[in-house]
Amino acid sequence: MSPELINAIKERLSAGQTRTEIEAAVLAMGHQKEVFDAAFTLAEHDLKNNSVGALPKVTTLFVNGWDFAKSRLDLTLLLFVPLVLEVLASFYFNYNAEMDTFPPVPLLAMFIMLGVAYVVTLAMTLFVVTSKDSGGTLDAAMKWTVRNALPLLFIYILSALVVLGGFLFFIIPGIIVAIAITFAQYAFVKEGKSGMGALLASRDLVKGRWFVVTRKILGFVLLSLIPLLLFGMAYG
Repeated sequence: MSPELINAIKERLSAGQTRTEIEAAVLAMGHQKEVFDAAFTLAEHDLKNNSVGALPKVTTLFVNGWDFAKSRLDLTLLLFVPLVLEVLASFYFNYNAEMDTFPPVPLLAMFIMLGVAYVVTLAMTLFVVTSKDSGGTLDAAMKWTVRNALPLLFIYILSALVVLGGFLFFIIPGIIVAIAITFAQYAFVKEGKSGMGALLASRDLVKGRWFVVTRKILGFVLLSLIPLLLFGMAYG
């Protein structure tokens, strides 16, 4: 059995792909179905017995994220539009602050609404991503977000308070806590854990692999910033 094939299947499993998606990709590479079945069984066994080493590479995260964004442009625009409008509004706020003038009330209200819109669209995106095997739609995502708005808001507030408490004990504890509860929203959306249960579930996911998760997050963020930096340099 090819170790390269098993590792490729493990990376795809760690990235959240389904067996059907992986099988189609493997068969397209020319492998027989019997070979895929055996390799898939071994890959699943390795992941279950070595969960710490199952995290995908940063490049794999980026490529899979990019591919998913291209396949779901509706989600991409859903996140992109309120975020860009909020950034533009913040620039205007900064301009008013430099001119010692108070921003117009309608603009202030729009800024708050855009912030809320981004949080809502982020929750909808998490729902669609975590339920993609069952064909998550925007309509179902909106209904789910409306039903779970208060528990989500409580998780946001609780996360902010916990991280703030960590930063009160200097920077490093705050960073440790922030990484540990990174997946609290995911735990709520995917597993239905709410409140402190979501934070504890995230902590359990990160436990034993804090440095690995931190490297993955930082690597992904830095890799994502490269296009923005290149655009800024070209624009400048």
